[in-house]
Amino acid sequence: MIQYDKSGLYKISGALSFDTVPKIWDDIQKKYQAGIFFHEESSIIILDLAAVTSSDSAALSLLIELMQWFNQLQKQLLLRNIPEQMCNLAKVSGIAKWLPEEK
Repeated sequence: MIQYDKSGLYKISGALSFDTVPKIWDDIQKKYQAGIFFHEESSIIILDLAAVTSSDSAALSLLIELMQWFNQLQKQLLLRNIPEQMCNLAKVSGIAKWLPEEK
C-alpha cells in the first residue's frame, strides 16, 4: 500500500512482491490520474520504504518503473529507509548504484 502523509512523504508499506506490486502500481496510477498523488510543485519526490516488510525482484522493478515515470514527469525520486533485503537484492542484481537513495 502507498500513502501520502502531511510531512510531504510518500510511504509504501507491507510486502512488495509479484503478488502485490501490480496492485500498488495500479493504485499509484489511479491516484495520479485523480490528482491525488505527485502533483505537488516540488521536483523531488521522497518515497519512504521503512514499512516494507518483505520484497523480491518485483519491488526493484517497481522502483525502476517509478524512476522512469518520474523522469518523464520531470521529477526526481529519492528513496528513504531502503530495507536491507531490498539493498541486498539490488546489489546481487547489479543495480544498487542506480537506486536514488536520499542522503
